[in-house]
Amino acid sequence: KVSSKSCFKATERKFKYAIGYIYVNEMRSSVRTSDIMLMIDNIKKALERLINRSEWMDGETKKRAIEKSDMIGSMVGFSETMTDLVKT
Repeated sequence: KVSSKSCFKATERKFKYAIGYIYVNEMRSSVRTSDIMLMIDNIKKALERLINRSEWMDGETKKRAIEKSDMIGSMVGFSETMTDLVKT
């Protein structure tokens, strides 16, 4: 029996760049980086609120957890390979 997961993996291996091209081509026109950055910022703020409301952490642990959450980076965009393919 073949699972849908193994079918997806096989398709992804065989058509990696074709799938990426289709995705990038569709998403470039409909997604604004500013919207994504706002979403990431909202997630970070929600995490900080959760940490501050936590009853099982002491003040120092909360402070360190928030410092760690501030180090979460955002990587928004597409690889040069995909954007080069879309340009052509």
